[in-house]
Amino acid sequence: MSELSQIIRIPVSKDFYQIAENFIQGVNIANRGVFDGDKRKQLVGMIGQITFYHFVFGKLPVLSTGFDGGIDLTYKNHTIDVKTMERKVFVRREYVNNFIALQKNFDCDVLMFLSYNSKASEFGTIEICGWIYKTEIDEKANFYPKGTDRKRSDGTIFELIEDLYEIPIEKLNPFKNETRSN
Repeated sequence: MSELSQIIRIPVSKDFYQIAENFIQGVNIANRGVFDGDKRKQLVGMIGQITFYHFVFGKLPVLSTGFDGGIDLTYKNHTIDVKTMERKVFVRREYVNNFIALQKNFDCDVLMFLSYNSKASEFGTIEICGWIYKTEIDEKANFYPKGTDRKRSDGTIFELIEDLYEIPIEKLNPFKNETRSN
């Protein structure tokens, strides 16, 4: 179970932000055919991917020039899809992480969930919320079909435009970086 005290916070550097921003200018990295995400969502995803990769390996990733099939990196012989959600606050115990159901069939072993607090500093802060094996999605997540109304913790309501899994923070495994000493 992921406890908030085990969530790792990493301030996003200006360099990482600019690398992500420059990369998405010329590339559409979301080629699922539906729910591909606008440029902002792609930027947030790349900021998360770059920051997480650097945290794990101490170097920048070689970025794919197109759709990666749901595999962002390999760590300890597991393929990982890094999922980054933008928020304007740090995560709280009652928060969930979203996983779009149409990505369930992508070929990866692990779903790594990050939060990008875009207001925490000049270029934001990444929080490593935790991970699950993709095979655990039905067990650990709540499924909501397209068209379902969802209520945010601030009371606002929105309608799902795609089938969605919500994984509560407490159901995530905490991430422990064993590749490099921190």
